[in-house]
Amino acid sequence: MSSYKILSVSVALLVLSACGFRPLYGSDNGDTSLEFSRIKVEPIPDRVGQILHNNLLTALNPKGLAGKPIYVLNTELTQGSISLAVRKSTFATRANLNARAPSG
Repeated sequence: MSSYKILSVSVALLVLSACGFRPLYGSDNGDTSLEFSRIKVEPIPDRVGQILHNNLLTALNPKGLAGKPIYVLNTELTQGSISLAVRKSTFATRANLNARAPSG
């Protein structure tokens, strides 16, 4: 690596550290992770809803609820599918599944 590249990387790191840059969802920022952990995710019906519920719990509350929840996330899923490949027997061999969680 040339000395010019090393110098430019070093200067870039110094500038970023001097401006107070902190990633919003980084592991060292406890404020947002505490707020996210206080969201209670209500159960969502059907299998796709269960998968979404589990993924939301893992993303928002990786260590579990921190005390009494302040926020409650309640949603419904609407699903539909479009057949892409259909055999002569009208059996779909390939389809696109669309799921939508409407915002209130």
